[in-house]
Amino acid sequence: MNPERQVKITFEVHSYGEGIFSIPGRRAPGYRVYVDGDLITERSFIWSDKDIYIKETAFVNLASGRHYLKLDSIDDPSRLLYFGNIKINGKQSDFEFTT
Repeated sequence: MNPERQVKITFEVHSYGEGIFSIPGRRAPGYRVYVDGDLITERSFIWSDKDIYIKETAFVNLASGRHYLKLDSIDDPSRLLYFGNIKINGKQSDFEFTT
């Protein structure tokens, strides 16, 4: 049996394009973040015209092995969202990582 241990995942969620709230009536973008297909967070938030990303921290119990992060837009499938500055337990990483 492969015991799980707590893993700290920090990352930025970036939005591609202009500040979305310069357009009156536009809803805040929503997104979901998954680790290995399991939902770990769902958010809806507002980017200002200057800040086009949000920083997140999640603590997840994972067994040793290969894992992956996935990001989905939930309100506007045409809105491009992507990860930046991913760290696993403080070490620079990618959306695929090993614990």
